[in-house]
This record gives sequence, C-alpha cells and structure tokens, in this order.
Amino acid sequence: MKYEIGQRIKLVNDDKSSNRYIILATKTQNLDSEFLNSKTRKFSIHNFEKIAENGIEVNGGFAYVICREKEELRNGLCELTGDFISVMGGDIEI
Repeated sequence: MKYEIGQRIKLVNDDKSSNRYIILATKTQNLDSEFLNSKTRKFSIHNFEKIAENGIEVNGGFAYVICREKEELRNGLCELTGDFISVMGGDIEI
C-alpha cells in the first residue's frame, strides 16, 4: 500500500484544502489491538487505542479508511472528527 496507518494526508477534491486526514486502515491492514501491539512507535492521535479496540477495516472495493483531523490539538495529540470515510488510493495525496 502506498499510504500507512497513522499517516497524515489530504483529499484530492476536498473543497477546503486546509483539511488534513489520518489513514486509519488499509485494505491490507486493519486497525485493531493486534496492530497496535505489534508497533513500537507511538501514534499522536487522541483515543487511538480505543479506536483500535473497536477495530476499523476497509470494506468493499475501497483502499483506505480515513478520518478528518480537528484543527486544535489536545495535549499534543491530534483529535479526529469521528466521521470515518472510505476512499480509493487516487483520492488522496500527501
């Protein structure tokens, strides 16, 4: 996969170019507790462990599940809006 879980990206056709998104799952890697336990790096995303406990997986013909970041940070962690979006690889850019 071109993008990885935790990576910050933009949507190609987003009306608001300042919006930033986070990759939460790829078609080859679900976000779950097993994934988090296998990683040594810390993700700077508020409540990321709770999101992983519930599990996020890509469905259908999509390549990624993403979520928009809120503009403000909480204790150095980015907060997510809570709206998960399924997208194709061509819909996103760095």
